[in-house]
Parts: sequence; structure tokens; C-alpha cells
Amino acid sequence: VAIMRYKIVEKTTDQIVENSNKYIGLLRQHIDKEDNILYMMANQNLSEEAQEKLLEDFEKVEVERIGVGTREKFHKLLHHLKDVYLN
Repeated sequence: VAIMRYKIVEKTTDQIVENSNKYIGLLRQHIDKEDNILYMMANQNLSEEAQEKLLEDFEKVEVERIGVGTREKFHKLLHHLKDVYLN
């Protein structure tokens, strides 16, 4: 019974790792498209006024919904996790 459980756990762990790696690849592709295609297109096609309005709206969402400083906290957390797991 213990061996069967071990094999099930091992297989499940392997599947989690495999699926996580696939998800990481998908996210990297998505972020690359945003950074190198979408944002460039938006920058070329949106007027300066429209871009300023977007920035104002993003700041409004931060104040009203997620709280002032939350974005910075997430950035710090991201850099910390990067230092811990990628360095």
C-alpha cells in the first residue's frame, strides 16, 4: 500500500511540475507579446491625451480598489522572490 501511495504521489508531483513549467512558458510568451507588440502598438496608436487618461484611471483604481502602495508592495515581493528563487 505504501509503495502504491508513493507512486501516486510521485506521479502527481511530476504532473504538477510539468504543468507548472508549461504555465511558466505560456506566461513568458504572453508577457513577451505584451511588452514587444501590444504596448508598442498602443503607444503608436493612442494619443498622448488618451495615454494620460489611462494613467489617471489606473491610479484611480489603485486608490479606490486595491489601496495606495499595494502595487509597490507587490513589486517588492516580486523582487524578493526573484532573489530567493532565481539567484
